[in-house]
Amino acid sequence: AETGARGRTVPAGGHIWWDHRRWDGANEVRAVIGSWPAPFAGPDRQVRADPPLAASAEAAGAVVTTAGTPWRILVGSDDDLRRRSDRWREAGDDPAAAGVAAMMRGDGAQILDPRGRLVPVPDGHAVAVAVAGGLREEDGLSLVVAGADAATAEAAAQRIAEDPGLLVGQFALAFDRDGEIVAEAGRP
Repeated sequence: AETGARGRTVPAGGHIWWDHRRWDGANEVRAVIGSWPAPFAGPDRQVRADPPLAASAEAAGAVVTTAGTPWRILVGSDDDLRRRSDRWREAGDDPAAAGVAAMMRGDGAQILDPRGRLVPVPDGHAVAVAVAGGLREEDGLSLVVAGADAATAEAAAQRIAEDPGLLVGQFALAFDRDGEIVAEAGRP
């Protein structure tokens, strides 16, 4: 860290995330899903969001809009999201540089293992992962639920919409075709 804990002020309503994973693999995970609904919720944050997570985000306090904003919640097949999102396409081209904790490769999910490497997930066909737009808050963030196909992504997103607590404290998640969690990033 650039500063110690004493050198940081936590704003009201904020919280601290201690990252205890090994650092000999991926040195930087630039964004995590585990603070949901933050940073998407709040009266000053406008978010473009895909169903079924649009309703979930709105219920959590996000201002869902169709206007241009760097804050996105994307749900769809990996191929579709690569066409719709430069950020997701670029993360797929170089996951290490993008600092992502999960990625789709063909029909299979890959997730960050405890040593910081993206590894295939048996029965993993969808991921929920955060992709940072840049290093500044105004660069935005994308919560991406990508699947091998649209139905698989929708199943994972529906599972999250029904139980948003699944994301709490997570780097990223991998799901099977039915929307059940099969792996958590950074954990054995």
